Amino acid sequence: MIKQFFKKSIQNKIYSIVGIMAFVVLLMVLIANYTSTTLNMVTSFARMERTHSVSLSDAKTNLYKYFLFNDPVYLQEYKKYIEKANSYSHTFGKLPELIKLKQHEEAVNIFNDVFTEVDRQETDIIITRTNLLLWHPIVKKLIQIAANTDRITGEYKETVEKITKTTGYERITLLLKLKQIEVQLEDLPKQFSDAVGELSLFASNLVAITLWTVYILLTAISLLITIFVTKSITIPLRKIKDSFKSLAKGEGDLWYC
Repeated sequence: MIKQFFKKSIQNKIYSIVGIMAFVVLLMVLIANYTSTTLNMVTSFARMERTHSVSLSDAKTNLYKYFLFNDPVYLQEYKKYIEKANSYSHTFGKLPELIKLKQHEEAVNIFNDVFTEVDRQETDIIITRTNLLLWHPIVKKLIQIAANTDRITGEYKETVEKITKTTGYERITLLLKLKQIEVQLEDLPKQFSDAVGELSLFASNLVAITLWTVYILLTAISLLITIFVTKSITIPLRKIKDSFKSLAKGEGDLWYC
């Protein structure tokens, strides 16, 4: 193959090498685009986690105001915020099922209706990238944490519902149970945030590896171009030089120059 390459004209050699270089650059651009959109997805996950945590905090604040002042307005506010937090964990925890059971556009619509801090384009990226990365341990971990949060939030809501309907010793027992559930519920967003950090590190490392790969490949290709073009020029010149030497000695034929 190398011999065949050297038999080509200089122009064809340059075309071949430039074509290879263009293919490599295009491949690296596609990889870089994939990694950059993955980083955007990670950023969106972090924003979702913050919204969920704030909603959960607001729900607890209004719940305890209701316990103190017995004002139904606070209870309604609690329900509003806890439902928002629960919709986040429920939808994210069911993401694999949502992707598999629904058409892509339908999955995007459902996800976009729940997660209001991301626009449709970002949602499309999230659904696509999550579908491609469902095999990754960190993505599996994020989905599992969300599913656990959904389950524990359900227990929290059920306990609160019982508290609002009881009095006396049973109410105190339920309040103690509620505090235990809260401890679990408060730890899960931290776990999710840590997992998002791990995913961000993975995506950043992927970008760094991609950039270094591009640099090394382009350097190698540039070096090969220099070597091949130089040889393509020096070999014919050497033949011409040898022909002229032969002519100077009275040998050879100018026709072969």
